[in-house]
Amino acid sequence: MPVSIGTNIVEPVGEFIYLGSKITTEGHCTSEITRRIALAAAAMNSLSRVWREKHLRNCTKLRIHDSFDRT
Repeated sequence: MPVSIGTNIVEPVGEFIYLGSKITTEGHCTSEITRRIALAAAAMNSLSRVWREKHLRNCTKLRIHDSFDRT
């Protein structure tokens, strides 16, 4: 059954992002967990230059890493 808003018809979709979470028609959270792991991995990979930087102290690198764990 199509849904319409005014003169626009809203087409059904299998999944979408709502308030930062992936919503699927099946109601499973597996794809959401996979998506969040991929986002976290991409964020950590973007800091690869920081991890290799010799001029930063290890305690600074650990504080950066810990800030990711808390968000």
